[in-house]
Amino acid sequence: MTWLEHHREAESLASRADVARLSGNVDQAKLLCGRAAEAEVRAIEALEPSKHRTLGITAVSAVALYYKAEQMKTAENTAYRLLALDNLPGFARIQLRDLLQAIWGDQLRTSATTSFASSQVNVEIMGDDILRGGAPVSTVFGSVKTVQSLLYRVAEFTKGVDHRRQGRPSQEIRAICRPWVFHALAANYRFAVTVEDTTGQQDLFEHEQAGPSRIVDSFMSILRASVESPEEDLVAMVPAWDYRHTFLRLAHDLSPGSHHQLNVWSPRHTDQVLLDVHAKKRVSGALREVVGESSTSHTVKGVLRAVHLDRGWLMVRDRRGRYTVNGVDDTVDDVIGTMVNREVIVNTSADGKGHLRYQGIETAEEPLSLFQLDA
Repeated sequence: MTWLEHHREAESLASRADVARLSGNVDQAKLLCGRAAEAEVRAIEALEPSKHRTLGITAVSAVALYYKAEQMKTAENTAYRLLALDNLPGFARIQLRDLLQAIWGDQLRTSATTSFASSQVNVEIMGDDILRGGAPVSTVFGSVKTVQSLLYRVAEFTKGVDHRRQGRPSQEIRAICRPWVFHALAANYRFAVTVEDTTGQQDLFEHEQAGPSRIVDSFMSILRASVESPEEDLVAMVPAWDYRHTFLRLAHDLSPGSHHQLNVWSPRHTDQVLLDVHAKKRVSGALREVVGESSTSHTVKGVLRAVHLDRGWLMVRDRRGRYTVNGVDDTVDDVIGTMVNREVIVNTSADGKGHLRYQGIETAEEPLSLFQLDA
């Protein structure tokens, strides 16, 4: 048989695997993917050595199909053998190395003693300063922390806990919602946050078996509503003002400035939520509607030096001096905790005596200079 005949057989088997997976027959889908991978390997063996691009496409297809079949060891060995070929094109080498990273990650998770939920939140960061598998620490750390905060808040909201205005989540919430971060298959820079499946989650969801999946489902629904339809869908989904305000604040913080974009999705929600500067502006508008605008507004830009939520104030410093902003009672720790010693923009209103009252806060896009760090 020729390369074309083997390849068409592989395509037919892969198509049948997709149908089986959609119908819920996972075992049959894996079996068909494995047979499709074997057909692609036979196609490679029948291929003329001069067909470099065809070789690359077929090689990636074979390893990806073994991966979908969850034949991890065979996928790994096949990738090693194909990477050793001298005529393998560069694009295929990159994609096969990416597949190897995914295989190794799955093997580590499978061998771990911890049990994880089948659902996870995937975040891909894109931008001019984002490398393949690499990104600035501040960008990654901020995104991971905000995703974690959102997951905690969703768990609290789903459980019906009173809105937490400050401090860490309770021990009960941290026991039933334990996020883990994994490095995911890299296109730009990508990470995955997975909720550990603990026995305590049975109490949270009244013995519902899909507790962690429910957290992720709610996370994706609330994030999408916060970004795409905050005035309608989010209001219907989260009628409580305090929770809605917090979700909007966290969605605003997760949305990057003009230099980056984030795509957020999960295996159960493949339609991605796009977070960019336009999403940030939409959420800002919704926040202004929630908080209410003053007729006399002022913007303070400087380094956030101190926060005292018990007394309801924060202090910002710029080159001209220090500014104390009061009325921060409804701001929560997980919104501004990571902003201390970073440059921020604080929206305020002023009373007749010139006292500033808090309306909103966001990090400035520009990195801090040495002067600002030492100020």
